[in-house]
Amino acid sequence: MEGINVKQILEIIPDEFIEKLEKNCNINHQVKKMSGKVMFKLLLMGILDGDNLTQRTLASIYNSPEFTQYADKGEQQTRHTTISDRLINMDYKFFEKLFEEISKKFEKVLKIGATKMKVVLKRFDSTLVGISEKLLKFGIKAGSPDERHIKFTVGLKGLLPNKVSVYEEQKASSEDVALGETILQETTSKNQILLFDRGVQKRETYSKLIDKNTNFVSRLRQNTKYQVIRQNKEVEGIKVGNLVLECDEIVKLYGKGGDILEKELRLIKAINQKNEVFLFITNMYNFTAEEITEFYARRWDIEVFFRFIKQEFGFSHFVSRSKNGIMNMLYMTLITSILVIVYKSKNSIKSYKEAKRRFIAELDELILIELAIAIGGDVDLLKKKYLNYYKYS
Repeated sequence: MEGINVKQILEIIPDEFIEKLEKNCNINHQVKKMSGKVMFKLLLMGILDGDNLTQRTLASIYNSPEFTQYADKGEQQTRHTTISDRLINMDYKFFEKLFEEISKKFEKVLKIGATKMKVVLKRFDSTLVGISEKLLKFGIKAGSPDERHIKFTVGLKGLLPNKVSVYEEQKASSEDVALGETILQETTSKNQILLFDRGVQKRETYSKLIDKNTNFVSRLRQNTKYQVIRQNKEVEGIKVGNLVLECDEIVKLYGKGGDILEKELRLIKAINQKNEVFLFITNMYNFTAEEITEFYARRWDIEVFFRFIKQEFGFSHFVSRSKNGIMNMLYMTLITSILVIVYKSKNSIKSYKEAKRRFIAELDELILIELAIAIGGDVDLLKKKYLNYYKYS
């Protein structure tokens, strides 16, 4: 796969593109210095920094000579309170639209399409981010009685996030609500498959997916009651990874009160080396049991994604505690993740941590070159003697 550098990535989202969205969203009304473009670049650098990101850290970055050069913002300085106000009052619809457009742009860069089995996999899952209820006055009560949480349900198309839903109501503590609602809103084509976990248990959700002709693979809890209608295919003893298949059957699921779902589904049962039972459920019949099992295994990519943005981008805490500020940081975190994921994939880098490190190193060196040009320095000498990561012509 052909490589890509940071300069090329940033050129895909030029200033003119961001400025057009600024105008369409009218977010610079009565704002003199912290335009949407400047906030985009500030949050990008702050999120890449990742560790213990705070509004004071963002103010320090904003006031640095490196950021002055990168954002071309002039000599204005700021305080953390100004950044706090901007996060609170800057309409998050700007970053939401930016996320949607950037996701589409880089989907084309990665050429996300059908796998070797001629399908496009869409993975869905949720994660919670919490804080003391003394600091956050809204949100879901989950786990500790002294904390409130916001639930983020994210969809990955290929490896890139392209959909997100945000829940703060208590009822969304159930995945049947948060994850169920999100996947039912998804529009799909015949060659796309939704992958989601066993948090979704409502039989009504399965029924609606069937009615919409939405292909899906999920998992059932071990104690799920179902009626076997007939055997689909003999699979006993076939190995798929660390699993051994036991049966491939057509079933009807029981719901609450003993009612049975009239629509038939396909159930594939497998066990692992610890004799743990896995029940995979799907409405697809044109793939083998091994392929269905392998599809579900790919759902794990979204678990890795959540770990990535929490550990590397500080998405395990809230930089802003206002609803609007939380949404702004959410969309900018997803945008930043897209840039690093593309960089990682196109350059065949094994770990997200290493991809992030190299991305930052290249960005720093790109800014150094711009600084050297601005002060009339010897750019060729700088490239030759002091730059290690960025490849320049």
